[in-house]
Amino acid sequence: MLALHPSAQGQVYQCRESGRIVFSGTPCDADSAPLEVKPAAGDYNQLDDRRARSRTETGRVELRRIDDERAARRRDAAAENELRQKAESDRCLQIREDRARAQRLAKARRPSDNARSERETAEKLSEREFFECRRTGGLR
Repeated sequence: MLALHPSAQGQVYQCRESGRIVFSGTPCDADSAPLEVKPAAGDYNQLDDRRARSRTETGRVELRRIDDERAARRRDAAAENELRQKAESDRCLQIREDRARAQRLAKARRPSDNARSERETAEKLSEREFFECRRTGGLR
């Protein structure tokens, strides 16, 4: 009943303001006539609307879950990378300490066999430090 009553339906007026066309629920001037507005084609189905909203919300929840999983994987990868870098840094530090010790011992040893052995050890550790610690940024 209410839908058939003319005052229950809003009127739409087309107005020109500052060179632009605007639509209003009130007349722009005394000569304004309401536009004839036709309802959209097709029937509104509340059940279809609920289903569509439910699918949309399900999609949002799924995207949120995927984003959360990706963020967790990124955090895990960053933590793992940090641990790996720390282990490589510790290994390079140990190589440097061993090399320095071998160099000290090579200078301190009197018998030539012992000194030569320590020099060889120091050279091997120096090579190892160069190749292993250079690529990790551990070379200082």
